[in-house]
Amino acid sequence: MTTRSRPLMLRARRLAAVTGSAAVLGGLLGGCTTDQVLEDLRTNNAAQEQRLQVLSAENDDLRSQLNETRDRSESVETSMGDLQSENDRLLSQVRDLDGQLRRLDQMLGEIAVNTLDAETDDALRGLADRNDAIEYDSAIGVLRFSSDLTFASGSADVTAGARDALADLANVLADLDDPYELTVVGHTDSVRPSSSTARRFPTNRALSVARAISVAEVLASEGIPADAILTGGWGEHRPLVPNSETGGTPANRRVEIALAASTGSAQATYGDDASSAAGDATGADAANDTGGRSGLPPITK
Repeated sequence: MTTRSRPLMLRARRLAAVTGSAAVLGGLLGGCTTDQVLEDLRTNNAAQEQRLQVLSAENDDLRSQLNETRDRSESVETSMGDLQSENDRLLSQVRDLDGQLRRLDQMLGEIAVNTLDAETDDALRGLADRNDAIEYDSAIGVLRFSSDLTFASGSADVTAGARDALADLANVLADLDDPYELTVVGHTDSVRPSSSTARRFPTNRALSVARAISVAEVLASEGIPADAILTGGWGEHRPLVPNSETGGTPANRRVEIALAASTGSAQATYGDDASSAAGDATGADAANDTGGRSGLPPITK
């Protein structure tokens, strides 16, 4: 080796040493960086897994809510279907009932209602207008005599004013072209007879029958054939209005006279001398409680 080549060798060795040191240092530095990256990746992966678990739980919850919503929707649809079916059924019933009502209306229209002819109706309206004691119900052909204006309290004796009204009725009937049969029915309120009244009329029914008989006697004395008059009494059992719990009810204290076309059974004619007819009017008919027989209209209930 020459003196000139020795410096070159030293330079080469120094360069190799530096290069080796750099390689070792680079290796050391490179190893540290890789471990840190791996650790960061592990941390990030754990965070992602935790986030995935949260999202999975949220997804399951949303799926559960969706299923519940779907179930509710199906339930609502089912309920709506049931309601629609029920509505259809009720509409069908309404249509059926409407049809039945129409048929009933038609049948009622075909039934002969107990209305009086125009002449009689006008005559009875005029009778009621002239007499305060009389009310006329043209819908059923019934005259109502207020008991308070026809009788004294607890009595079956017809007052003078009521006798005049009954005589007026007899005259009206006598002037009509066609004869009528009369149903005379007494009514009371629910107040029990006083002790003094009970000695003659122990019950309201007995009082109502007695009053009907008294009216029939007056009519017979005015020329109405006795065998054209039926008498009876309901007592308190057929009120026009609810009876008062605290006292009497004047509207229910009444005598009703219903008119119906004669069945031809009456032997006498209106306006005949009725000197003996009054007594006949208190015969077997006086025992009738129902106020009705074949050919006569029902009394207001």
